[in-house]
Amino acid sequence: MIFNLNLIYFQINPFLPIVFCWLGIFLIFAGISFWLFKKGNRIKRNLKTNPEMKFFQNVEIHVVSKSKLSYNFSIPCKIDLAVGRDEIHFLPGKFNVFILTNLIPSSVNLKTNEIEIYPEFSKSLKLKFNSNALEAFFKKFYFLRIVFECSLTFQNSEQRDEFLILA
Repeated sequence: MIFNLNLIYFQINPFLPIVFCWLGIFLIFAGISFWLFKKGNRIKRNLKTNPEMKFFQNVEIHVVSKSKLSYNFSIPCKIDLAVGRDEIHFLPGKFNVFILTNLIPSSVNLKTNEIEIYPEFSKSLKLKFNSNALEAFFKKFYFLRIVFECSLTFQNSEQRDEFLILA
């Protein structure tokens, strides 16, 4: 009898099943983001042993990805950047549930000629590159040639200028 009343309640009021589905989707993405956060912190520990790497902390990133079929925006978040002689690493700063949308953890190879770096405002700059220059665990999911535009906003203009000199 109790089972029948619950079934009737869910047929009349679909609010609870919808909430549980959205909660499940959110928890799946939070789990993936937590795994990426842990993986990024492992990469960060390994890069800190390299004396050639220069780190920038609390850099705000906003990613726009474009392909022939889609145009996607990310949710801005604060990350850490590690800049080496030939590469830029996007690493997690603090845990963020939306870390999956911001190319974290990943790196961009600066040896390719397809990377454009230019100042945008006083404390920010724009990186433009395609998926061929990107090195990330999720790269195999990109079947099309996707162009990424990353807006990086530093804490001050001196950090931005130092980044431009290194990159």
